[in-house]
Amino acid sequence: MRCPGEMTDTTQAAQSAARTVIGMVMLAVLVLLISARIAAANELSLFGGLLQDTDSDEPSYAWQLEYRRWMTERFAFSLSYLNEGHVPHHHRDGGGVQAWTRVPMLDPRLSAAGGIGLLYYFDSTHPPSGTGYANEHGWGIMGSAELAWFAANRLTYHVRWNLVETGALDTQSVLVGVGYQIDIPPWLDQPPPPHSAGRMPAKNEITVLGGRTIVNSFESEQAAAAAIEYRRRLGQFLEGTAALIDEGRNARIDRSGAAIQFWLMDEFLDDRVSIGIGGGGYYAKDRKHLSDDGEAEWFLTGIASLTASYRIARQWKIRTTWSRVHTNYHRDTDLILLGLGYLF
Repeated sequence: MRCPGEMTDTTQAAQSAARTVIGMVMLAVLVLLISARIAAANELSLFGGLLQDTDSDEPSYAWQLEYRRWMTERFAFSLSYLNEGHVPHHHRDGGGVQAWTRVPMLDPRLSAAGGIGLLYYFDSTHPPSGTGYANEHGWGIMGSAELAWFAANRLTYHVRWNLVETGALDTQSVLVGVGYQIDIPPWLDQPPPPHSAGRMPAKNEITVLGGRTIVNSFESEQAAAAAIEYRRRLGQFLEGTAALIDEGRNARIDRSGAAIQFWLMDEFLDDRVSIGIGGGGYYAKDRKHLSDDGEAEWFLTGIASLTASYRIARQWKIRTTWSRVHTNYHRDTDLILLGLGYLF
């Protein structure tokens, strides 16, 4: 049985998923190539604040997680996750990439900065009639302006304004945030932290993970989830993974499959902590998503993920991963997993 709003052209659906996967990989490779050639400074920041639908003036909340890499004193790239709260009839979030420039103000530690880029959004929409829901996806423009103070204790304090234009739902938000300077910016007086030397990092990792699947509906149906993942270091900042995933079973899905992703990664705190963003393809079967002849079909869809790990021993890591499964039949899910990895 096909769900309302499902595409009937299988070829078109596969092409759409493939374009999404290729776009994610090309974006990761682009940032990787730029990052690998220039000495950089890195920040990881968390923001929270208020949001407004600019068309209806309806308020909500917003929060944002951002990784920003300063290539020079004046230029940076950022990758971020933006959650735009619960505007009436919309539960929207997404991943963004922006280019930034900054101008020092009065003191080298105080700066004004502006960013512009793209946001790929996931929007669970609710019709005014109150019946049913849909998972909408698309691209928008995200512009930002901020004031930031780079403190001597490696913390960064932000006041930020975001404007997101998608046509379907346009928003603005005012956020405050705090960040951690993974590397001290070279334009400040303090020397950069020493990097661990003489240790060859393990190239392979096997991780067993468990957690929850949450359907992106207005009821947020949940299920137990599990995965086993093989991770391979492909370069200084690039990793690849192959994983078997079971998203569990609830009222809306009964889905499992295999995913391949490419990851842009970075390590800090003497390489004990790593963070990364990944994207790729997910080949899955949903036993509650049937074809016209009543059979469950395998299909290709997109998957985008954030991960963080902490090395607890020479060959062991604790890893947590959040993934968004991108579908064309209104069954998008969040997959939140925690597990133990073995390095070799």
